[in-house]
Amino acid sequence: MAIKKAVGRPQEFNFKTISKLADSVAHNYPISDACKYARISKSTYYYYLKSEPLFAEAMALAHENQRKVNFNFRTTP
Repeated sequence: MAIKKAVGRPQEFNFKTISKLADSVAHNYPISDACKYARISKSTYYYYLKSEPLFAEAMALAHENQRKVNFNFRTTP
């Protein structure tokens, strides 16, 4: 029996992509700009938002962190 090769484009959705999206969303970037930064389409974003519960949870956490205020007490010399 011969081993079949994978057909089609390899999946580019990985942890690095999710972290780029979550970071962008947490810093108040629109979804379209966050998708451009992560190099995915908006349709891919919404597809994974509906089909992958871990991705949906990460994006919900990023949206929640959007509303928090970050304080930075560093001083510059």
